[in-house]
Amino acid sequence: MRFQHDIKPVPAAQSEFLRMLRALKRTGRPLILTEGGKPQAVLVDVPSYSVLRDIALLIEVFGEGRERAGRLRARGLGRRR
Repeated sequence: MRFQHDIKPVPAAQSEFLRMLRALKRTGRPLILTEGGKPQAVLVDVPSYSVLRDIALLIEVFGEGRERAGRLRARGLGRRR
């Protein structure tokens, strides 16, 4: 990702929003919005957001499974290798 092209100050984002939205759809690259030179938000297209949500859900489910397996092993009920 070429960050120098994907970073926009909030005032510029306000005035160029439609152009930025078209570019986001065309390239699929996230756009980092800054305020006072500090990152404040990231604008992503819907397909990318869906992938990120799915990944977060898998990480959450995996973590819950590991916790449950640990509790079962602690009680002597888990699978042994």
